[in-house]
Amino acid sequence: MKQGTYERTPEIKEKLRLALEKRRASGEKFGWQKGENGQFGKRYGTRARTKSENIIINYCLDCSKQISITAKRCRKCYGLSIRGDSHPRWNNGISTENQLFRQTQEYKTWRRSVFVRDNYTCQLCSARSAKGFSVKLNADHIKPFSEYPELRLNIDNGRTLCEECHKNTDTYGWKQFNKNKPEYNRVTE
Repeated sequence: MKQGTYERTPEIKEKLRLALEKRRASGEKFGWQKGENGQFGKRYGTRARTKSENIIINYCLDCSKQISITAKRCRKCYGLSIRGDSHPRWNNGISTENQLFRQTQEYKTWRRSVFVRDNYTCQLCSARSAKGFSVKLNADHIKPFSEYPELRLNIDNGRTLCEECHKNTDTYGWKQFNKNKPEYNRVTE
């Protein structure tokens, strides 16, 4: 006999047959026959137990679609439920001036014209996208965006840099604000 398998003896088969006949004669429904609308198991709120009684199935709170065991809403309903003021990072609709400015058509036009002027080539390392080789380009402000608002849309204040070269500039991200701190100026050996 193989490990993990067994054969039912004729006595066991007869006991099972008699128990099944007795159950059918009493009119009792089987586990898979108890569900509503053709579903397995009986529904309790947002959960249903399947015929195995070990697996719990969740249903979306909004659309009643079957979902994973840990979720409360399906992806579509969850996305709709965390928009606007119900999103955890909602800040009363306040966006910074810089964020709003970078979304304007004038800024996008400035960025595109800097790329065209520099022929889509990094001005420090001469990297350029080619067949099979992709370079992510950034339009860098030579004089910082935050310190010189009057030069934000001046094409002469912009240059095309690849992402690696841009990260090495002194004006990238928060570097310009940290350059006076002693730990920023420390030389590592």
